Amino acid sequence: MDSIRVLKKIRRLKSPNKEIVWHLTKYHLHLTLIINIELYEQIGIKLPPETLGRCTEWRNVVSLDKLTSVYNASWDLKRVAWDMLDSVTMELGKVAMSVVSSDDTHST
Repeated sequence: MDSIRVLKKIRRLKSPNKEIVWHLTKYHLHLTLIINIELYEQIGIKLPPETLGRCTEWRNVVSLDKLTSVYNASWDLKRVAWDMLDSVTMELGKVAMSVVSSDDTHST
């Protein structure tokens, strides 16, 4: 529930170790998720997550190498099941790409 308060206060919530970003606008909740396609196909998570409510718009763009994809989705704020946000984020974390720290990008 703390994540809901943070999201409503600062309008943006990014997972600390996965490429999952929630963003609030005046009327919508938006999700940007960078997916590991291999994990997504193995696990078989359904997108958009139905437990969060009815998604009003979604789009998936697969990279040229077909290893990752960028998934965007939007929900009407009035219809979001807020109590499901944390569990949906945890479920999405199973297929989300890990965040690469700046230390990992430089080789010595």
